[in-house]
Amino acid sequence: SKGSLVHDNTTGIVFYRNVWAHNVERHPLVKGGAQVLMVNNLIYNPKHRAVHYNLMALEWGDHPYVTGQITAIGNVMRGGNDTDKGLPFLMIGGDGDLDFYGRDNRAVDLHGNKLPMFGRYGETRAKIVEKQAPLMSTAGMTVLPAGQVETSVLATAGARPWDRDEDDIRVLYFVAEGRGFVINDEKEVSAYPSYGAVFAPFNEADWNLDTMEPKSGRYPGQKGPIQEHLSPRDADMRQGAK
Repeated sequence: SKGSLVHDNTTGIVFYRNVWAHNVERHPLVKGGAQVLMVNNLIYNPKHRAVHYNLMALEWGDHPYVTGQITAIGNVMRGGNDTDKGLPFLMIGGDGDLDFYGRDNRAVDLHGNKLPMFGRYGETRAKIVEKQAPLMSTAGMTVLPAGQVETSVLATAGARPWDRDEDDIRVLYFVAEGRGFVINDEKEVSAYPSYGAVFAPFNEADWNLDTMEPKSGRYPGQKGPIQEHLSPRDADMRQGAK
């Protein structure tokens, strides 16, 4: 189970308001010389690595090393049931340096105890070089304080947050409730979905083209607010609680 891979010397990569949940590693993995901006992302239940950087000497050979860059602002990492004890927010491996700017990032374990910001795997010359200013611009982004990220991102993440299926809801509610595990096969919890095609006309006048949000506040196909699909047992339990 993997998250996101940013390959060597890739630049201009932005991760903005995403959820990574129940991955062994790659939240993301940034390879040698790559340049990445991370803003207001939520990482939940990373197993062996959260964010990590690795310029591998075995891959670069005799090519001159390029220093990587990560700018991380307002991100949250929460340990879960599978997370290694003491897992840092950012780890460095390999043989090349990383320039890093971080501000208002939080990392806590399953019980809310603070986790370290930095760590390493491998005893090499690679080092994290902390910078005093962002290495990529956040112009045009709404940057939330870390304490608001989880609530906001869980409510809006995904291509169709107004029309989530049962798998989307299960994953996001488990994140909110501190539940769930890394799986080896989708059949352990569900299956690959099969949907019929749906269509909606695009009327340019109905949209804010700067943010790609509908001026009306309601997206095509949106029927109402996000709602959990309760099993009959859970529905009975909640009705009984009332």
